[in-house]
Order: sequence, then C-alpha cells, then structure tokens
Amino acid sequence: DSLDAAEIACLTETYLTAFQVLHVGKKGGSRFKKGSLKDKSILILGVMSNVGRAMVELAHIAGSSLVYATGKEKHRDTIRELGATPLGRKVYEWLPHLRGKLDLIIDATMDYENGNLETAGALNESGLYVFLGQRMDFVDEARARHGANTLVCSRKNIKPFDYIRCYDVFTCWEE
Repeated sequence: DSLDAAEIACLTETYLTAFQVLHVGKKGGSRFKKGSLKDKSILILGVMSNVGRAMVELAHIAGSSLVYATGKEKHRDTIRELGATPLGRKVYEWLPHLRGKLDLIIDATMDYENGNLETAGALNESGLYVFLGQRMDFVDEARARHGANTLVCSRKNIKPFDYIRCYDVFTCWEE
C-alpha cells in the first residue's frame, strides 16, 4: 500500500535483472522452476548493490547450494544476513580455497582492469563468468566491438569480449 509507481518499477527492474543474470544461458521453462540452480555454487562480486542483494535472495530460492559474496570488512555481517558467505575483496585471500569449485561468477563491479578476471580460476570446467554493469568506458568499448553490455565467458575461453550477450529485460525475456 505504501509503495509508489516509481518504487515498484525499480523493484521490478532490480529483480528481473538479478533473475536473468542468474539464469544466463538457460533455455525454456527450466529457469522458472524452483530448483533451477539446485546444487550450484555462485560467487557475486558487488553484492552490496540492490541487484546484488536480489541475486543472493533469488539464488537461494532457486536452490543454490552455496552463495559467496565479496565485500568490505564492514559489510561482512550484512552479507551473512543476506544469506551469503562473505569473502574478502582481495582474490588471493580466497582463490586457493575455491579454485575450480564454482558454477557461476557474477561480476557487478566491472573492475576487470584490476584483476577480477583472476577470479575465473574459481570456476569449474563448465562454469560461467558474467559481467554486469553500466560503467560507461566498459559499456562503450563492448558496444563498439560487439553491440552489447553484458560479457559472458566460460572457463575454457576467458578472453574478454569473446562472447558478449545483451540481457535487456524487455527484449530478451523469452530467449
């Protein structure tokens, strides 16, 4: 009763974005099932954003077995309250423990110049790394090269911009 139209629109965009990023590459009705991420392990970089928080919530609803999230020391209690296992922002702190174990890494920080691609070492053989964000220099370069703003790459081929796919809530919903 107390939400206005703008707040409802923001909630819709936030949760649809989170849902689509978590289910990137899934086809048909499988992504709508409660167990669509059953037993999947996920790492979210940039979890303190609204979309990041929504991803943690939706990952649990979809059956994810483990959700990790990087964050500042001062946010660790909040990350736990969201239902994720907090990790430090420095890759070298946790990568040795997670190497080859993750099914999905979602990077909402867009900090690929500062080594976030090193986190791809935590992916298992069929794992997927998804960049999500609106940092304009990244988006402008991606659009200039490929016409999209979401970077997706598998562990087998971790070269930036090899496979980019746009997930626009309104044009890609049925894909």
